[in-house]
Amino acid sequence: MATNKIATGRASQDDITSIIHEKLVEQNINAPKTLSKTVWKAALATITDLLQKGNDVELHGIGTLSLRGRDAYIGRNPRTGTSQKVEAKISVGFVPSSVLKKALNPKK
Repeated sequence: MATNKIATGRASQDDITSIIHEKLVEQNINAPKTLSKTVWKAALATITDLLQKGNDVELHGIGTLSLRGRDAYIGRNPRTGTSQKVEAKISVGFVPSSVLKKALNPKK
């Protein structure tokens, strides 16, 4: 099972599509494994598209993805000590939901 394979470490796209397929089978949904891969790719494409349009993406029970901008600045190469201009850039920030935080940090 894919879930045992990724108990530690990093989950690849193939791992995730296998888990999606397993969940469908558990719910007696007969769907080919290729459908799981198609659904996963469509979800990622939709999230990417929404972020490119400047929207925040809220995934209930998981968290919120949002764009974060960083202004250009003068950085220093730690090896040589020379100054370099670092271009402005946009990255994606993630804020976990309280549900995810509680799942990861259960009270004892």
